[in-house]
Order: sequence, then C-alpha cells, then structure tokens
Amino acid sequence: MIVSKMNWSDNLYFRLHAEQTITSVFLDEQGQGIEESILTKNTLERIVGEINADLSTILDFSGIVSCQNNLGRIIIDIKNNSKSLVLINISKELVSKLRVSIISNPKNIDREGMYEVFYVVEESSFEIDYEFYTQQLFNIVFKDKLKAHILPNKLKAHTSSSVYLDKYVDVKRFISHDNQFVFYSIYILAEKIYEKWLSQNINPILVCQNSNGGFIASILSGFLHLDILILDKIGPINKLYTRLGNTIHEDQEYLVVSDLVCMGTEVKIVKNLIEFLGGNYVGNVSLIRTETLDEEHRSFDDTATVFSINKTNNCELGYFIYTNLEPLKPVKSDEQAH
Repeated sequence: MIVSKMNWSDNLYFRLHAEQTITSVFLDEQGQGIEESILTKNTLERIVGEINADLSTILDFSGIVSCQNNLGRIIIDIKNNSKSLVLINISKELVSKLRVSIISNPKNIDREGMYEVFYVVEESSFEIDYEFYTQQLFNIVFKDKLKAHILPNKLKAHTSSSVYLDKYVDVKRFISHDNQFVFYSIYILAEKIYEKWLSQNINPILVCQNSNGGFIASILSGFLHLDILILDKIGPINKLYTRLGNTIHEDQEYLVVSDLVCMGTEVKIVKNLIEFLGGNYVGNVSLIRTETLDEEHRSFDDTATVFSINKTNNCELGYFIYTNLEPLKPVKSDEQAH
C-alpha cells in the first residue's frame, strides 16, 4: 500500500518517511513506527510500482537520515521510468550513498550538507516550487477530497451541541472512499503528536469514544506505540456508566482522539470524565476540526489536527453553523452617534 502519492500538475509526489513508517508498522515486526529513519529496499521498490513514464516523480526524503546499501539502482530505475526525477529534503550523505552525487546541476545547491531540491539530471528547464510541495500541497489535496464527503443535512440540530447544521462531514465515507489518503493523514497527525507530546516525554494513552475515533487511534497506536482506551459508553447524550471508573487510572496521562471536532462538546465530556476519575488530560487530536473562535478567544495549545475548517475555507466547502437567534446586524453610523 502506497499512502503518500499525490498527483499534481503532471508530477507524482511521494513522502518516503510516510511509506517507511507503513513498512515498519505493517511489514516489519521489529519496526520503530514513526521513529524509523532508514529507507529500505522494500519501501523503495513499492514506489517503483507507482511510477508513470508520462509524469515527473518527486521523492521527499524528510525524516530519512540513511538508507540500506545498493538502493542507487532502484533510484535509477525510477529515473528511467519517469519523465523527470527530483529529490527534495535530502542530505549530501544520502545523495552520495544513492550514487547520484556525480550529477552536476547548477540548481542543486548544497546548504550546509542538505539539498532542498536535487534534480537527478544534468540539464533541464524543469523546475519545481519547493515550498508548494512541502507546505501547501497536502492541505489543498485534503480540502479537495473532503468536499466530496460534506453532505446535505436538512438543517438538523447537532447531536451534542446547541446549533444547527445544513451539512455534515461523513468521515466514515471519507475513510472508506479515500482509505490510503486517510492513512497518510493519520501519519501527519502522528507526526504532530510526536512533536507536541512524545518529544516532551509525555506518553499518553489514546482515548476514543466511537468507531471512527477507534480506527484513527488504532493506526496512531501502531505509528507511535501508544496504548488505546475505548470509552464506548460515552456519546452525544452524555451517558456515564460506573464501569468506566475502572478504566481511568489516577495520574495516567490521556490524549483524546476524534475523527471530527465540531463544537468540542464530546471532547469536554471525556476531558471531565478523565479528570474526575483522577487521570491527567493532556489534550485532544482529530483529523478535522472546526474553528468557530479566533485564536485570541480560544487557545488551541492542547490540540492537534490535520485539517481545520475555518473562516478562510468554510464558504468554499459549503459548511456553515446556524442558531435559532437572529443574526447580528451591523450598526448604522447614525445609530452609533446616539
């Protein structure tokens, strides 16, 4: 399974560390999950099967610090079967080990032992936008895929919050129809969790309260080697069962995992439960989050998400939140004078 493949403007992009993490979790019993940093033959050969001779190939080496021996021939296979080949975020050491250091291209600039972009060709007019592929492409693709799974809702009341929605995000459908891309999105979420919590020596138990959250948490558990707690008796109607007291341990750290956080009500329920029973709530993570308040009014320091629905994109997505109150009307200048 290839998860990071994204096709944009006649280019095929692959994030090698994401693919190596998949190899580590699902194919290697001794794998280190997201902490893997050595590119293997198994991973690179899976990429070969996805190459298109009519498209250029972009291999992102972010997070890869070394590789197995004799992978240079596979790189040449990829080059020969692609329109062009570009390596990004690659160290000078890896360039040498992959036997492409003999290529001399003035666009290949060594910045303190690292190449942002390394064109595997001597001369070519072909050039990529490094910042676009490393900072913007994923969000654009996620948004485009998400649009297909925002469905009409006939202005129904939200199940856990006092608002109305005329559309809803069908995350289960998203997972089913775009399974490989969702795996990649969960990998992105795992990176955020690692940086925000694990790198600070916080190793929480992942808590989820529905089937979608359970699916996401199970993949995160494989990537991060964290335990999971499923609170399957918590829902929008805020039911609490006494048996939950035996599942939350005093002073243990817990991280709530959701598919979509709309108004945050269900996260608050779980947070209150964890803290009431003596556990330490460290934050919540999700694939998608709606940001209904500006950061000046709501700190998101305890959260991590893959994609935010906010005032910059909700109109394009057609996603709105309503109440039964009259909308705020602008005050006219003459009224202001009084």
